[in-house]
Amino acid sequence: MKTDVRIEEIALGDSRLKLFAELPWRLYRDDPCWTPPLRGDLLGSRTLGL
Repeated sequence: MKTDVRIEEIALGDSRLKLFAELPWRLYRDDPCWTPPLRGDLLGSRTLGL
């Protein structure tokens, strides 16, 4: 099975950065065993505007 992967650089000021950082919360929202990382530790609270 072949899977195509595309890697795209996102600048620190880009609004898509927050969407990318929130991806695990969307992926694992129904998994009771998932323990999320601290949001501030992910990329820094100033970077994400949290």
